[in-house]
Amino acid sequence: MSTLRPPASVTRSRNGKTSIHGNKKKKNTQVRFIGADAARADLLGVLSAPVGYDGKDVEHTRFFMVAGEKWVHRSIEADIVSVVFEDGLQGKCWWLLGKRGEVYTIRPAGLAQERIDDAGTGPGKLGYLTNIKLIDGELYASGYCRQVYKRESQGWVHIDQGIVLDEHAMGYSLNDIAGEAGVLCAVGSDGEIAVRCDGAWSLLDSPSNEHLYAVCTDDKGRFYAAGANGTVLRGDAAGFEVLCTGEGVAAALWDIEFHNGELVVAATAGIFVVREGALVPFDKPVAPGHIGYKLARVRDRLWSIGSHKIFCLADGVWTEWICPDNQP
Repeated sequence: MSTLRPPASVTRSRNGKTSIHGNKKKKNTQVRFIGADAARADLLGVLSAPVGYDGKDVEHTRFFMVAGEKWVHRSIEADIVSVVFEDGLQGKCWWLLGKRGEVYTIRPAGLAQERIDDAGTGPGKLGYLTNIKLIDGELYASGYCRQVYKRESQGWVHIDQGIVLDEHAMGYSLNDIAGEAGVLCAVGSDGEIAVRCDGAWSLLDSPSNEHLYAVCTDDKGRFYAAGANGTVLRGDAAGFEVLCTGEGVAAALWDIEFHNGELVVAATAGIFVVREGALVPFDKPVAPGHIGYKLARVRDRLWSIGSHKIFCLADGVWTEWICPDNQP
């Protein structure tokens, strides 16, 4: 693991005041949010990209750590696709996954980098990575060609034996992974569902051929997957069934969480819950209208992360968490 020199840190409050530590900070551009992970009720990690880079061949991510009213960011010269927070034996750490196999860690001691060797593009590479998850205290990553890795003491190792494809395979990607009680479930392109029990993977007979983008578990160990055309599936290692499709909500469902006894999904039109085989606008209480994209959850607190706005539901009230870079 090589240690990188951290940039100057910038602290901003919601009233627009800025405190700069280190080198002089240039004016930030507006950002577009990519995803987030909740460390605790008052700490959120948010991935974003400067809007000014849209349409340009630049790989750059602005990662915000939001604690209370303070927004602190680090700029990373890579396309970061997923983030997860770990509070383990080695201390507190943000893990940031780059699409080409870069893995960045942010600890109190600073920023460091390691790599997943077989990920990325070029000869012998298996393609981009899509997601990083912390499951039962262990770190996993998944991606194209059905790549799945686990982080061991010696680094990131393949655990995708039996399902991984070679570098020439096209159109196959495991977009998300979740787990419960020693069972892993990964979902991806064309409705693919892979389940790992007792160290062995099985590709299940999926009830849908829609692309699946996200998977989660409930409090009973069942898996739920969400994807294109409003598709939501439920199942376990024995098989899956369709809970609903996109009648009335034809857009893709980009994320899914089990929150306070209900399935919550994020769509471009906002956030919804699954009730009696249908998608119903979130109403406990009614969610603010904004472009939905990703979700984050910790205990009874829920965040809806849109392209330019973030809302948090706590104690029955939605509150906007305003990024200083997106203020008018």
